Amino acid sequence: MNTIDQEIELFVQLWKTEFSRSVEMFTGEEAKISCQPAGPGIPDPDDLPQYLWSKQVFEAGAGFAAWTGARKGTWTALGKNVGTDRGQSTQTYLNILHLTSEGISKALTARAHWPVRCGAATDEVFSTIDSLVIFEVNVELQDESLPPLLLAVEDDAASILRSALETEGSRADASDPTPVAASSPMLARLMEIEFPLAVALGRAVLPIRDILKLTTGSLIELDRTVNDYVDLIVHGTVVARGEIVSVKGNYGVRVKEIISRQDRMALRSNS
Repeated sequence: MNTIDQEIELFVQLWKTEFSRSVEMFTGEEAKISCQPAGPGIPDPDDLPQYLWSKQVFEAGAGFAAWTGARKGTWTALGKNVGTDRGQSTQTYLNILHLTSEGISKALTARAHWPVRCGAATDEVFSTIDSLVIFEVNVELQDESLPPLLLAVEDDAASILRSALETEGSRADASDPTPVAASSPMLARLMEIEFPLAVALGRAVLPIRDILKLTTGSLIELDRTVNDYVDLIVHGTVVARGEIVSVKGNYGVRVKEIISRQDRMALRSNS
């Protein structure tokens, strides 16, 4: 392979960025990621069963698929921070990939004519490599070099992304993964302002007599079930909703829904 379409180069660059962020979120460690086109004979068809494969389809007007393959030594190293159990390590690694895909979708959507979405990943393995652009991904975690991952992208991704991405004069250059806000000095300074973020599990209304009766061990029933999303609140305004997750023994929130400005105003007026 002599040349790689710039749209696929953009996709791979975004994958590296989002994968690095996701690894750090789940492990608490900064990962060094490098990526280069795979050499001849990679992957060896006989080695495919040795990898844990995850197929992710991206919808950008039309759909294209990308596969990530990891040997056991890699996905267990990335997942061991949550637990040594094989199932926990596997699920943690797959959660890292899911968060990576969501980040890519959001970054591409910011540059496209229409939303770029990703669905649930599957463990389906590609049947042929003839229509794939394959990369080797090297990961260094805690000064330890892990066995390389394989990232395979359908070559149709180039034309699909080319159609979806904005043209000359648009709000973002498809070849530049830097957010638009970062190009403005004023906006860049605003991005450094810190706001308190609170997470609301639920609410309850109690009469004063019940509040005065509260003691250690008292139970308060909230207005939500265990499967409901929690609210992310900034200065009294709900800005997003998500689900509670565990990150290296600490609580975390995986954002599942961003509240629109209109909905935020409606929530404020009803509060």
